[in-house]
Amino acid sequence: MAHDEYLVHFGLGTLVGSTVDSVVVEWPSGVSQTLTDVAKNGVLNLVEPELVARVEAVGGGYELSWNGSKGWSYDVETCVDLSASEPVWTKVGETHEAAGPGTTATVPASGWVGYYRVVGRP
Repeated sequence: MAHDEYLVHFGLGTLVGSTVDSVVVEWPSGVSQTLTDVAKNGVLNLVEPELVARVEAVGGGYELSWNGSKGWSYDVETCVDLSASEPVWTKVGETHEAAGPGTTATVPASGWVGYYRVVGRP
């Protein structure tokens, strides 16, 4: 195992049915990834997706560009206080459907406060 690989093993107890409705992965970078209809008694090999690739001032706001996965949906979220014991993230604008790398969203300058992340889900 490479130094940057991590193995996480967990159980779900007595599970009725053959799948888990959803598994949410909160990556160290703040990226949130949701997997749905996950088969039980299986192994998942997950790779943290690279996300924000560029932030550029455009007109009256900022354009975020990220490397989205085709078929995934993405939300831009903001948080004004990351030091809180449970930071509150708020969705900014609409959900973006990715056709692949180069997905963009514009955040108005007046709304540019605090910290931002892009959250993806299949």
